[in-house]
Amino acid sequence: MTKNNLYEAKNIRGHRNVKQPWNSSALVATLGTLVGTQSRSLASNIAGRHYNNKFDSLQAAFQRELSVVFKAIKEGDTLSAKKMKGLFRKYYTSAFKMGLSVSKGRVITHSISPEDSRWLETYITKEFNFWKNFVKDIKKNEEKLTHLKRLEMYSATLRSMYTSAKVIHAPAHTVFYWKTTPGEKCSHCLFLAKMSPYTKENIPTVPASGDTKCLSNCRCHLEPKIVSMTKYMYIKSRNTARNELLRRMRRL
Repeated sequence: MTKNNLYEAKNIRGHRNVKQPWNSSALVATLGTLVGTQSRSLASNIAGRHYNNKFDSLQAAFQRELSVVFKAIKEGDTLSAKKMKGLFRKYYTSAFKMGLSVSKGRVITHSISPEDSRWLETYITKEFNFWKNFVKDIKKNEEKLTHLKRLEMYSATLRSMYTSAKVIHAPAHTVFYWKTTPGEKCSHCLFLAKMSPYTKENIPTVPASGDTKCLSNCRCHLEPKIVSMTKYMYIKSRNTARNELLRRMRRL
């Protein structure tokens, strides 16, 4: 695995400073690694079933903690930015590690890599800035959405961390299909589904990251599939470049 050469992605809807590491970490497997990759995929599928339940519990816990914070702010308490950002870091890092554990097919307890850590911090900072604006609205009694809906949206963004880790560290020559739910109306999600499959090099975003019109309300999911070397190279050769996909999304 080469180092992730992170770069600043030109994203849409407020994510302009968030880096997407999977685009530059894609590797094509050699024939000699194919058997190992298939074994890892099997372990990943087993781990996925286990961690999906753990992730649901993590998401619920994050929402409960945010609800406590919301109540405290409404009652006039002043919470330090350092403490609040630490709360976001705690849950986003846990979600990322869960996704990493699924990808690796084993429990990840050690610290994440410096490259992943830097990318994760940019995302935490972006989400925390949105939270600070929310706090200002609370203090002015100008919440644009019900506080429960807003808190649900914050907890929903954890799913993008979980999915991002699975994409970044997916086995070599994996392709990803964007799957929508029945009755999907979001033009961005319908477009992303139509343009599937993607490789790590050109997938523009993940569900619930806030890059689509439905923001963190997104109910789509990515379906990874390990393909042969020949098919991977064929898909890669026909893929639309990531920046072009983003430009088309902006026009929708």
